[in-house]
Amino acid sequence: MAEGPILKEKKPKGFYSKMSDKEIRKHVNKIIEENDIRNPRGLEMAYPGLHKSLKRRKLLHSISFEERKKKWGSDEGILEFARKYIEKDRIADPETLRKSHSSLYKVLWNRGLMGSIDFERKKKHREWRSAGSILEAARKLIRSNNIRNRSALQDEDSGLYAALLRHGLMDSLEFAKIKRKWGSDQEVLGIAQRLIEETGIVSIKGLKETDNGLYQVLQTRRLIDVVFSPIRERKESEEQRKGLLEIAEALEELGGRG
Repeated sequence: MAEGPILKEKKPKGFYSKMSDKEIRKHVNKIIEENDIRNPRGLEMAYPGLHKSLKRRKLLHSISFEERKKKWGSDEGILEFARKYIEKDRIADPETLRKSHSSLYKVLWNRGLMGSIDFERKKKHREWRSAGSILEAARKLIRSNNIRNRSALQDEDSGLYAALLRHGLMDSLEFAKIKRKWGSDQEVLGIAQRLIEETGIVSIKGLKETDNGLYQVLQTRRLIDVVFSPIRERKESEEQRKGLLEIAEALEELGGRG
């Protein structure tokens, strides 16, 4: 399975302190654009040292994330661009796309669009004349590659994954049961965080559907709330911010009438 878009910062101590404000702004803008980072939280998770340095210098407010978000436009626009690029360069699979156009690969991952792409190696004619033939192909692929969850299946064969979704067959599959060494609670939380970043999971249900084994471990160790509390808090904070903006706009409109 190809690696997802999450990054792990590896910088020597004092790396950012040697940069001027101008240099660090240029550096962070490059990172945001290349990795399709959409908000300060995303930057903090991928580049904690850089995020901390920006906060210490009081520069975080000067970084514009919204402009980077708008760069790619709508999901339909991204898919259109991706399909043309893949056809033009004959991109064989997600891993080849990651190497040739990492920012496109990451935005497809972050928006959950990878399953809508048919790569060159998947375009050969396949006998999918019925739901049974689709399930047979999926089960054979799962057995031969020890695929243990939906994300791995999507990455291995995006065309087959899309066919399963279209025909409502995903729940009929049983993925490979591989004994996994989970390690400490901290290691399990790290695995969960990487999966959430790679797949854009926003709910417990989404985690269970994507990787039931990981979900069960988190439940057993009572770590589910640790994983999803920050997501809920961000959502509530965003809703509050939106509500305050609507109130402010309404007051401003009333003031204009007066």
